[in-house]
Amino acid sequence: MATEADALSTSHKQALSHGGKLALISLSDKTDLAFLGKGQQELGYTLVSTGGTASALEDIGLVVTRVEQLTSFPEMVRVRSYHRISDRTWSYS
Repeated sequence: MATEADALSTSHKQALSHGGKLALISLSDKTDLAFLGKGQQELGYTLVSTGGTASALEDIGLVVTRVEQLTSFPEMVRVRSYHRISDRTWSYS
């Protein structure tokens, strides 16, 4: 039986395969987070975020998919920076 996390993961994978846009937002300084989040949603992006940033986005009324829902794994590693490798691939350090 599929769980909610499985369904979200599947729906996002389908969205990506059909040209859907995801915006991964994870910030330590949340000063302009509302501006950034609202702008990304207005441009048609689905917001994806980690822990505190996801909570802050939800607090301002934005719909957010938590990384755990997308990956089906709990957040375990604090990532300092993301590096774009290709159009849809990122690494972290």
